[in-house]
Amino acid sequence: CAILGHNHPDVVAAITEACKNVIHLHSSQLSPPVIELAQLIASQLPKQLQKMIFLSTGSESNEAALRMAKLYRRGFEIYAFSGSWHGMTGGASASTYAFGRQGYGPTMPGVQAIPTPNCYRCPIRHCRDKCDMTCLEAGFDMTDRQNVGVPAAFIFEPIISAGGMIELPPGYLTRLRELCVGRGLLMIADEAQ
Repeated sequence: CAILGHNHPDVVAAITEACKNVIHLHSSQLSPPVIELAQLIASQLPKQLQKMIFLSTGSESNEAALRMAKLYRRGFEIYAFSGSWHGMTGGASASTYAFGRQGYGPTMPGVQAIPTPNCYRCPIRHCRDKCDMTCLEAGFDMTDRQNVGVPAAFIFEPIISAGGMIELPPGYLTRLRELCVGRGLLMIADEAQ
C-alpha cells in the first residue's frame, strides 16, 4: 500500500483472481503462476542468475541469504551495522541491532556489529557532518580482535532505516567492499523499504 495505496483495485483484482485457482500449496509444490514468474525473471537475467526462491517477508529473505552465505563460505561469522534492522527470525534478528535485542537471551554465535556511519551523531564521536570513515576502520579493527576466523558475510542496509534513516557517505560502500573482500566476507544488501 506504500506505493499503490490501500486496497488498490488492481491489487484486489489480482488477489481475487489468484484465489480462484490455488490459495495455498505445500512449500515443496509450485503453482503455474510461480513457475511463470520465475521463467519471466530468469529470461531477463544472466545465465549465472537462473536460480531463485520466492519468500514472503524481508526476514525470510535475509535468513535465506545468511544461510546461503554460511554454506558457500563454510563459515558462520556475520557482521552488521550497530543501527541495523534485518528481521525477526533467528539469524536476521541476531544481526539486528537497532532494537529488540533485550530479554531474549543469547543470539546466534559469531554475529558482530560495527558502528553505523552517522555523520550527525558520530558513533565514535570523531567527526561531525562529514564522515571520514574512521568508524568503519575502527569497527573492523574491533571485529578482527573478536572473530575466530570463519567469516561468512556482512549484511547491511544501503539506507539504514530503523537506525535513523542514514545514508551511507560517498565512497563508504567501496571501502566496505575492500574490507569485506580482504576478510573473506560476502556482502548481503538488505533493501526492503
